[in-house]
Amino acid sequence: MPAEYAQSDQFRGARIHLCDLAGLEIRDCEVSGLKIVDCYGGDVYLGGDFERLVVNDVDVTVYVEAELDRQHPTRVLAREHSHPDSEMLAQACAVLADAAQMGLCGGWGVSSWDPRPLVDLDAPRPDVLMVRSGLLVGVDVLGAAEALVTRWRPAQVWGMSPFGGSTTQPVWEQFDPRTFLRHSPRATRVQAAFRSAYVLPRVDAVAVGTDNVDHLRELIGALAYEVDDQVVREYRQLLQARRQSV
Repeated sequence: MPAEYAQSDQFRGARIHLCDLAGLEIRDCEVSGLKIVDCYGGDVYLGGDFERLVVNDVDVTVYVEAELDRQHPTRVLAREHSHPDSEMLAQACAVLADAAQMGLCGGWGVSSWDPRPLVDLDAPRPDVLMVRSGLLVGVDVLGAAEALVTRWRPAQVWGMSPFGGSTTQPVWEQFDPRTFLRHSPRATRVQAAFRSAYVLPRVDAVAVGTDNVDHLRELIGALAYEVDDQVVREYRQLLQARRQSV
């Protein structure tokens, strides 16, 4: 069984030379100044919050940020959030609420990839609030989504991006989300991840996009499974503890 290290600084400033590190996983760690030089391998995955990223002496930070902004446009709104922006959003919500009340539209809602800038914003009660949900949502975003639900009291809460972009991401092979289900040995990992997205945070529906009928059928089948609330509580406690230790 591979060795595991947690909450340790024994590798700070260390040099690793001529070693086999295939399959090495570094998760939830401070890696400022990390250098990987003259190494080789396939299927290298890198994910996190990095101020600067250099690959083969090419600074790719701008390229990565631009692609993330393209995939998730609300990142731009969160990054550029300011007081005038919040006032404009509140005014837009008021216009939509008036339009719904006059019968000009059936309903309206707000979708936010990162609800943290919105938690102090006063706005009319939306019919739908859509936020990220699932096991890949960070503890701060998760808490902000729940705070926003409490403040805005939407008629419905929808989740989105339950797989963090794709079911083919390496994380779904390295981690078994079936831990979060109660007595569901026949569930697939995809089903477990999807079902768990209904409780992190608690939402009424989860939006997904697919042109694969079998994938959609698999997700619908996930609704028959039951989430283990005790495991979810312990998971959230671990998230909070990790946040406080950083």
